[in-house]
Amino acid sequence: MADNRPLELEATEAEGAARRQTQRGPSLARRGLALFAVLALIGIVWEVVKVAFAVTDYNLPHIYAIPLALLKPLASTGQPMGLYLLDQTQYTVYEALAGFALGALAGFVLGVVFAHSALLERGCLPYVVASQTVPILAVAPMVVIWLGRGFF
Repeated sequence: MADNRPLELEATEAEGAARRQTQRGPSLARRGLALFAVLALIGIVWEVVKVAFAVTDYNLPHIYAIPLALLKPLASTGQPMGLYLLDQTQYTVYEALAGFALGALAGFVLGVVFAHSALLERGCLPYVVASQTVPILAVAPMVVIWLGRGFF
């Protein structure tokens, strides 16, 4: 009597592989094609709206004009706009990381203080909770006025 176990095992492995393939979703090529199609559709709608409503180049430039503008030199420094924006992005990232570090440190210190002092926790925690209900867009202008612009 022949043992059919290896054939059964191979069949279940093949079914498992097929199931994993369908669970992973579409292939990378299919995703890339979908991304290209969406971007092309956005570009077509952009240009059709520009022509149909006679929108000026100042208000809605052609799509090809946007990357070309990044290559044009600035009047003030002669540096290409793309490099200038990259420098400014670096500055913004430094400030965001510094703000994150300061906020994390302040949160950690408050957490330790509240954990060790029930009196301070009962006294200050309602204000901390109330501060979380205020939208950050309402607080940000006040912080800029109080602290000024820029740390670096």
